[in-house]
Amino acid sequence: MLFKEFGYGFFEDYKKIIEDCSFLSVFGSEYCYAVMCALKDYQKLQGALTENGLIIKGEYKGQVFFGPAICRDEKGFAGAVEEIISYCKQNGIEFGVKCLTEEMYQLVKGDERFKFTEDRDLAEYFYKVEDLISLSGKKYHSKRNFINTFNRLYDYEFMPYRPEYLEKIDQLIEAWQDNKVDYSDYERDAILFTLKNIDTCGNIYCDVLFVGDELAGFIVGAVNKHLDVNIIYEKANIKYKGIYPVLLNSFLKEHFEHCRYVNMQEDMGLEGLRKAKLSYYPTMLLKKFHLSLKEN
Repeated sequence: MLFKEFGYGFFEDYKKIIEDCSFLSVFGSEYCYAVMCALKDYQKLQGALTENGLIIKGEYKGQVFFGPAICRDEKGFAGAVEEIISYCKQNGIEFGVKCLTEEMYQLVKGDERFKFTEDRDLAEYFYKVEDLISLSGKKYHSKRNFINTFNRLYDYEFMPYRPEYLEKIDQLIEAWQDNKVDYSDYERDAILFTLKNIDTCGNIYCDVLFVGDELAGFIVGAVNKHLDVNIIYEKANIKYKGIYPVLLNSFLKEHFEHCRYVNMQEDMGLEGLRKAKLSYYPTMLLKKFHLSLKEN
């Protein structure tokens, strides 16, 4: 296999494979081209096109890993796993494929060579679009209150992103990063990269929210062939009470009323983030499994 730096050179092939993909009813974020482009520098992503699909290799903290191969069908996925095993043997790399979804796991779980580890921190949160637009019922009472409070307190405008807003977004990210975690520097670069290349990363939408003259928040998402929405980034100034529910609700109403699910991605094991994602009452958690070989 010949690996090359992941980037725009793979876009047309990636898009075609995803369009033809017949064996997955739900895509994890690894099947979102915009997400992978955002991660490409942070995780040193590379791709190799084979007859089975697009095989993704990365590196994190000095350790090589493979993502779930981007494949058209079950046969291609099984073949890609075998290609990864062979590549690892030839290059003295420890075999490991991260972030298999439940449907991928079911395809290979009967193979006695493999062991599997479920990673709760990487499980992705899926919600029905109609639920997060209507916010009806007792369980969403607090979200409706936040939105009503925001509407009462602030004179704001929600509008599509334009390139002249990039500097203001950068300033917002810098302020938001006061509570840093180890991925924050990567995320800033990834957000700016995505917005600078928004027309070439595939089905991406971005909206911004201004309170007066201040850019107070922005949200970025992409839609896939199943009409599911990946929320890739969502950042806001929390001095404006209720801004996050307003951002999400406005974004979905503006672009995605026709869609099925919203994927808010994983919580990375961060307690506050997990609490926030659970407060929207997910329809399902998309489980993630790591695949490795049993020791002989």
